[in-house]
Amino acid sequence: MKQFFIVCLLILISTQSYAGYQLVCQGQSPSSNHKPIRVDCNSRTEFIRKLKQSWMMIRQSEMRGTVEQLCWEALKDARDLHPSIPITGITDAFFMRCNMGLEYVN
Repeated sequence: MKQFFIVCLLILISTQSYAGYQLVCQGQSPSSNHKPIRVDCNSRTEFIRKLKQSWMMIRQSEMRGTVEQLCWEALKDARDLHPSIPITGITDAFFMRCNMGLEYVN
């Protein structure tokens, strides 16, 4: 919990950064200056595929630790969602966990 708080604090401090990426649903505006990764949030398949790509980007940048783990857990949770549960409306909760690491990817 302490590490999560520290990561969140670092993110708030660096919100003016122009490096990195941010997952965002198509039709929505990014909430930062990071490069947007547009996702069709009506497609469960694309949603999960973009989470996986994001996790792989974080992993390849060798960040390791909490930010990589948070994105992995978001991907795992998305995969485990029952197909009858619509993803629209809950995507931000998943994106937030990956965006913490994507913010630092070049």
